Amino acid sequence: MKTVSRATIDDLYRVPENGKAELVGGEIVRLSPTGGLPGRASAAIYASLGRHEKTTGGRSTVEATWRRPSRPCPAGG
Repeated sequence: MKTVSRATIDDLYRVPENGKAELVGGEIVRLSPTGGLPGRASAAIYASLGRHEKTTGGRSTVEATWRRPSRPCPAGG
């Protein structure tokens, strides 16, 4: 059986440079990158979604064609 050791603050300090992380419940949890390049990427996505919203009248193709099922879905599905 494999033994799993809990991460410590020292492990958190060893996260590679430019890597953001938190220590949660004894595990290192990597966070999304921040800064210039990731910010520009998210801005481009946001602008693209805004253009799409304008050209479709605020509705996506999926929303515009979706129909309620004729019978209820089974529990859990």
